[in-house]
Amino acid sequence: MALRGLLVTVLLGATFVLFLGGKPRLDQPTPRILLYLVAATYGATIVYALSFRRWSRSRAFAAVQIAGDLGAWTVLAYLTGGASSGFSFLFGLSILGSAILLGRLGAVLTAAASATLLAALAAATTSGWIPPLSDQPRAFGVFVPGEVTFFVFVNLTSFTLVALLGGYLAERLRLARGALERAERAAASVVRSMRDGILTLDRRGRIEGTNPAALQIIE
Repeated sequence: MALRGLLVTVLLGATFVLFLGGKPRLDQPTPRILLYLVAATYGATIVYALSFRRWSRSRAFAAVQIAGDLGAWTVLAYLTGGASSGFSFLFGLSILGSAILLGRLGAVLTAAASATLLAALAAATTSGWIPPLSDQPRAFGVFVPGEVTFFVFVNLTSFTLVALLGGYLAERLRLARGALERAERAAASVVRSMRDGILTLDRRGRIEGTNPAALQIIE
C-alpha cells in the first residue's frame, strides 16, 4: 500500500508539472479534475489499506482494486491526450498486478478491459461525444479514423504482450511456491518422524521448534 501511495504521488505530481506547467489554476477544469482524481486515488488507497488485513486473500477485493485503477487511468488518459497519452503504460502495470493477484485469466481480462476503455475513449473524443475541456485545445485528444485505429492497435498489442508475459510469470511463480510448500511439508514430516531429538534455536539461544522425540526427552 505504501508503494501504491508513492506511485500515485510521483505520477500524478509529474502530470501537474509536465502538462500543467507546475502552476495549476483550480478555476480551470483540467487541473481541478486532476486534483479530484488525486484525492479519490488517495482515498481509495486508504480504504484498501484499512481493508487489507480482512480481505487480503479475497479475489474480489483484488478485482475491485484493479477496476478502480483502470477507471483512474482512463480519466488520466483523457486529461493528457486520450488514446495517445503517455500514461497509457499505467494500464500495463495494472495488467501485471492482475496477473500476480488473479492469475493468467485475470491478466487477460484486465488487458481486454484496458484496450476497450482506451478504444472507447478515442472513439468518444473523436466523435465529439466527449468534448475536450474548455482549457484544452480543440484538437487535443481528437484523431482522424486512421490514427484511432493505429493507437488502438498499438495499445491492444502491448497489453496482450504484457498479459501473456505476466500470466506466464505468475504461473511460474505459483508452481515454484507450490514446490516450495511441498518441500517444506516433506522436510517437516522427516523431522517429526526421526527418533533423535531435534531442537531449533534462534540467535539468542531460545527454542523455536522441536520434534516429538525431543519433547519426550525433555519430559
